[in-house]
Amino acid sequence: YKSLGVDRRMEQVEAFKTRIEEIVHGDGSEAQLQKERSRLRQQIQQLESECALMENNLSFFRTSSSTNPLVQQQEDKIAAMREDIHMRKNKLKEIDKAIKNSRVQKTAETNENEKKSQD
Repeated sequence: YKSLGVDRRMEQVEAFKTRIEEIVHGDGSEAQLQKERSRLRQQIQQLESECALMENNLSFFRTSSSTNPLVQQQEDKIAAMREDIHMRKNKLKEIDKAIKNSRVQKTAETNENEKKSQD
């Protein structure tokens, strides 16, 4: 990934997509995808809560100079948290796509099996 110029976040998303595909194409069930989705949803909610708290706390320091290293450090942490939230939301979208595709595929297989049994 480094030789291709792909940053760390994209590398993580691609690795996650691969993991989801392995679940879908392996013996994985929709329940595994739902469990992963639930886990991600909890992480996102926790990070959003922490981010809101940090932003609230930071508002108390805004009256001081913006060159204050403590303020800058907190702003950097908040920005990193927002990027992490965004990445996890992208992962959540990938799971949703995989669940939808899995349902479509199962429906198609069921229809095909019904046609075969009718013949």
